[in-house]
Amino acid sequence: MPTPQKGYWLNGKRIPGTTTILSRYKDSGGLIHWSWSLGMEGKDYREVKQEAANAGTCCHAMVEAFVRGKPFDPSPYPVEILAQAENGYSAFRRWADQSRLKPEKTELSLVSRRWKFGGTVDAIQIDGQIRVLDWKCANGVWPEYLLQLAAYGALYDENFPQTPVQGYDLVRFDKSEHADFAHYSFTSLKDELAQFLLLRKAYEFDQKLKKRLR
Repeated sequence: MPTPQKGYWLNGKRIPGTTTILSRYKDSGGLIHWSWSLGMEGKDYREVKQEAANAGTCCHAMVEAFVRGKPFDPSPYPVEILAQAENGYSAFRRWADQSRLKPEKTELSLVSRRWKFGGTVDAIQIDGQIRVLDWKCANGVWPEYLLQLAAYGALYDENFPQTPVQGYDLVRFDKSEHADFAHYSFTSLKDELAQFLLLRKAYEFDQKLKKRLR
C-alpha cells in the first residue's frame, strides 16, 4: 500500500497549514523576553521549555483521550509531570461537565479550495451549537490563537455549509507547575479571519519571492 501523504494537499499540490502561515509572521518578542528572563535567573531556556512542553503535552493527551472516549496512557510520563497535568485536566473536566461538552468531531483535517490552506481542528461541538474548540498549552493567550480559530471556522464553514459555525472556544492549560486552566469564548471572529487571509496572501507572495531569488 502507498504511504499516506503528510501535510495538506489540493489537486495534487501541497498547500500550507494554518500553523505554517501563522509561524511565518509570529511575533517573537514575548519568547525573546521569556528566554532573557530565564537567563537572568541562571536557567537554560531549552531545559525549561522541554519540561513545560512535557507537562503541556501530557495534559493535552489527557484531554484528547477524554474527548475521543478512549483510555489515557500514562506510561510515557514521569510521576511529577502527571501530577502537574492532572491539575489542569481536573479543571478542564469541571468546565466540560458544567458546559455539557459533547464534541462529536475531533482532529478534523480540512482544506479550503477557495483560500488554498489546510488545518486540523481539535474538536467541533455539535450538540446545541456548532462551535470550534481549540486546546492550547501555553503561559498566555496570543493574538495568533484567535487568527487560527477564525481560520478553523472558515475551513469548517466551507466544508459544511449547511451547518455554519456559531461560536468559538479556546481552552488553555498553563505550562507552569500549577497547570492553571482558562476558557475563552467568542461569538464572532470576522476581523481575525480577515487578518489571517491577509497573511495567507502574504505567504503566497513570500513563496514567489523566494523562487525569484534562487
